[in-house]
Formats: sequence, C-alpha cells, structure tokens
Amino acid sequence: MNMSNLLLSVIFLFLFTSCIKYKTKYKCESNCEQLTIKLNVDNASNLNVLSNTTYEIVLLDNFPGSSQNIRVMGKGTSDQNGNFTTTVSCDTGLLNTDDYYIKVNYVWDVNTIKVCYDSITNFKIENYPMGGIHNINITSYKKIISGLDFIKKSSDSIKSAHFYIGVDCFSSTGYSLYTAINIPQHIDAQTIFNRMNYINLTITDTFNVSQIIKDSFYVDNTFTGKIIEF
Repeated sequence: MNMSNLLLSVIFLFLFTSCIKYKTKYKCESNCEQLTIKLNVDNASNLNVLSNTTYEIVLLDNFPGSSQNIRVMGKGTSDQNGNFTTTVSCDTGLLNTDDYYIKVNYVWDVNTIKVCYDSITNFKIENYPMGGIHNINITSYKKIISGLDFIKKSSDSIKSAHFYIGVDCFSSTGYSLYTAINIPQHIDAQTIFNRMNYINLTITDTFNVSQIIKDSFYVDNTFTGKIIEF
C-alpha cells in the first residue's frame, strides 16, 4: 500500500469511528440517589401535539474521543398532553463534575411541530438539582403551510422587498417579493396553527432607505389566506 492510499485509509477510519455511538443500559453502582425528572408541556396550540411521544433519559460524558457513550437510564412514552414524570437512579456525584450530564432525548416531527425551550436548552441537565426534582418546561406549536398573497400598490421606487413571519420563539425563512406594481405574488409560507402570526415586511427604495411594515393574522380552521399590500 502506497502512502496516499494509507493516508486515505487513516482519514476514512477517523471519520468512521468519530461517528460511532455506543448505547448501553446504565446501572448505578455508587452514590446512588433517585432523581425525578418532570417534563411539562405548555401546548400553546391546544392540540396536544406532543402526546404519546417517546423519550429516553440518557447519561452522556464530555470526554474527548472517537465515540459517544450513551448510557440509557430510563425510557417511556409521554401522556396525552405530552407530559411525563420519571425517576432514575443516578450516581449524583457524576453530575457535580464537568465530565457527565443527563439529557432527555425527546422525539418529535420537526416538519410539523415546533418546540420552544422555556427553562433549559436541549434538555440538558448538568447539575444535581435541589430536592432531586428537575422540571423541564417547553412550549409546543403545530406548524402549517398558509397561503399569503403580496401585491405592490405603491408607485414609490422600491428596488427590493422581503418579509419573514414570527411567533414567540418561532421564525420562518425570509422570502423575497416582486417589486413591480399590481403583480400578485402567492407564497405558501410556514406558519403556526391556532396562533397569531406576525409579518415583518421590509421595503428598500432606490436611495437605500428602508421601511418596515408590520402586519398580523390568526391561523385556524377558518383561515383561507391573507392579502398584504405595500
């Protein structure tokens, strides 16, 4: 084997092993204490979009290396509201170091559901909580595609226009708009169901002066689209 082939083999082996994940069942052997973890879902859309969702409580480490050791401490299914309470036995001494942390792997369809974190980022528990109970508060929304129609009515010299939609922690990708007069442009935009959605439309003229136009609309079962003129 020549040096170039050997180098490629080493690179491939490194890339392959860096993606390896080992999943085993965790068993506490010392300093064992019962840690109660509660996940509370504020179903902002009142649709219980995270009901009967699977989850795992796992112990992870911060050790540098070529693999990730996933130790499964417990698993289950959320209730009809998306909530769950579970208790795991853990060596709490591990959580008082920088080497280990607990994470809740909570699974949802990112294409149809948006989850906002109210009290913790990425469901990560890095320290042993007071009293042994850790509450994770999240808000869930149902995503839906809504039809919006934009029409430039102004005779002003506008060289560019774009908008984005936002609601709480949710914001969609920006969209560019036509700047010719009276030419409707239909856009199927990602919105949040059963919530007020807010439009921020920015128009820029030929003198590079920008203006922001704000609008809003509520999306529910009666929503048939919205026309926005600028």
